[in-house]
Amino acid sequence: MTGPLKGQVAVVTGANRGLGAEIASDLAAAGASLAISARDRSSLGETISAVAAHGGQVMALECDVTEPRSADRMAREV
Repeated sequence: MTGPLKGQVAVVTGANRGLGAEIASDLAAAGASLAISARDRSSLGETISAVAAHGGQVMALECDVTEPRSADRMAREV
């Protein structure tokens, strides 16, 4: 994968739909590897497919950013 963000890792929360999903897809198209999250990990399937279509690496995590423990766990995993 090539692009201006090659070698960079981006974290996108709320990546299961709407703006979060679009941002994740655009970052993958620019070459970034991604850590994406949503409150329900199973809802990330379409975003995972979109990132994979750009040839990007993706880590999908369950995270509720309104819960500090959940956000801390995601940060450690990334």
